Amino acid sequence: MRVISCLLLLLLATTAMAGGKLYRYVDPNGMVHFTDQPPTRGAKPMVLDGSRPAVSKKKWDDAASIEIVRNATRFAVHWTLPTPGQTFKEVDSNFLVVVSVMPGLAKGFGIHFYVDGKAQSTKPIPDIKATLHGIGAGKHELVAALISHEGKELARSKPINIEVKATLAKK
Repeated sequence: MRVISCLLLLLLATTAMAGGKLYRYVDPNGMVHFTDQPPTRGAKPMVLDGSRPAVSKKKWDDAASIEIVRNATRFAVHWTLPTPGQTFKEVDSNFLVVVSVMPGLAKGFGIHFYVDGKAQSTKPIPDIKATLHGIGAGKHELVAALISHEGKELARSKPINIEVKATLAKK
């Protein structure tokens, strides 16, 4: 990691001394890239001399502005627990599920957890984790959906499959 940081600093210094422009962008996988070519039409180069461009002082407190920001935000839901293909014993059929939400779980938002297409609660859970109860033996598909405070689904995870193995009764 130190090597990458040193190389990046060297690149920044070289570009700044040469008078060239440097562009920074984040790809869909979350990787940060630096280039001397504009990544998109109309991209603005990084400011390397310490001065900052003028920033608008407008507050985003009116309802229309908040809605614009909400509509422009790309939400994502990803599974943390369980892992795809994980197997559970039937006696452990109450298990913890955890998702990550990008850019984060805002106040008033919640998560619906689905097992085989059936919601596990009537209202969204205001947390990224929950315990699912009474999942019977067999293969199951889990899906999590991010729900806004208005009840609108904003994002849905990719489905993952798990298996709950039946426990043999002792004689």
